[in-house]
Amino acid sequence: MDSEVVGLVTGNGTRVYSHSARMLGRMFGVKKESNGKKGIGVSIDDLKDIPIDEEAEYSNKRNSTNYISNSGYLVLSDMGKIITVVPHKKEG
Repeated sequence: MDSEVVGLVTGNGTRVYSHSARMLGRMFGVKKESNGKKGIGVSIDDLKDIPIDEEAEYSNKRNSTNYISNSGYLVLSDMGKIITVVPHKKEG
């Protein structure tokens, strides 16, 4: 995982230096969410593409950037740590 994600450079020039345990859980999905529905994950390829090519929204309050794509969104701190990744629900 580290060799796949750490070292990536985002579209706005921030380098990914690390990731949180929360991000790993979200990436692989969970058996059940709190509402009882099956959780979904984000593939490593989608995760790598999100911060490179997609729309970005900066949060001064949290000192982080949200990168938004069709597959989900990723939150990256100013220090280069992936805080979380949230998959978009698949239709169908």
